[in-house]
Parts: sequence; structure tokens; C-alpha cells
Amino acid sequence: MKKDYLKILSAMKYLNLEQISPPMGKASRIFIQKFAYILKNTGFDFSNYDDFNFYLNGVYSPNLTQDYYQNVPDPKDISSVSFQEQEISSLERYRQFILNHSFFRSNKIEFHESITTLQYLNGQNPDFSERTLLNKAKELKNHLSSKILTISLNVIKQLQFSPELLTPEIQDEFELWDSLNDG
Repeated sequence: MKKDYLKILSAMKYLNLEQISPPMGKASRIFIQKFAYILKNTGFDFSNYDDFNFYLNGVYSPNLTQDYYQNVPDPKDISSVSFQEQEISSLERYRQFILNHSFFRSNKIEFHESITTLQYLNGQNPDFSERTLLNKAKELKNHLSSKILTISLNVIKQLQFSPELLTPEIQDEFELWDSLNDG
């Protein structure tokens, strides 16, 4: 089984996320694609998954698809994966800013689709303003509300922030922006 795929499954176990096992339903397949892309953008090295592109449900890696269709994970292999310090920091930021977010509990797939769509568009168009980025995401994903896109953009900023720079004042500002979008 490929090391990167095991690392994704181990990360899910670390975060106590529902383990995915074959045969996977559509929601599980969408989730694992988005989860892997978020991890990749927060410091995980997935050299087997450098092929992410944009597809119907957002970011998509054909190599990852091939791995989850062809590999049945052994729980012992998943448990044997160890993480580097930076990867643990990424997982803890994921826990803090995504897993513990109210949108995760109520809209897990849409929340991940929104985050990864914005991450992908930003990576492809780093000169886009936030407004242009949000407008382009809304144009491509008209089923996603402006609210979830705006909150997702704030989550991306939090994920990118170095933990040592995230002061209580900045965290309060992020929470204020999220609350303004709750109405």
C-alpha cells in the first residue's frame, strides 16, 4: 500500500474521523479527496498526489482515486504511521479550525468543498483579490452559499497562520468575521 495513502488514513485516525474502507460511497470519496488536499496545503508532503486538478466536486487527484479503489487498508499499517512535528502541527490546526468548526458538524462535505475550491483557485491565481476569489468560487460552485465561502476563506487564513503568530487578538478578529457571516 502506498505510503501517502496510509498517511492520509492515519491522519484521519489521529483526528478520530470516520475511517473509510472499501467500498466507499460518493460522500466518502469526496471527503477523502478534500481532506488530503487540505493536508497537502498545510504542510503534508504527498508526492504521489501532485496531480490534483479541478473537477465536478472540486479538487480531485486521479492517483488518490486509484489508491483508494485498489488498496484495502490494514489497521496495523495505519497505526504504524508516524508524523513529523510539522505534520502534527498541521493536524492540530485542522482540528482547531475545521474539525471544531460548527460548519464541519452541519455541512462537512460542502465545507471541505468550499475550502479546497478557494485553496485551489488561490494557488492557480495568487494575484486574485479576496473579492475576486470569492466571486470566482461562487461562479464555479453556485450551490455553495456566499456565507460558507466567506467563512471558508477565513478558515484558510487561520490554517496558513503560523501558530506562534496567532495571537488572541487575531483569533478574536477571525471569530468576529465568522459571527458577522452567521446572520
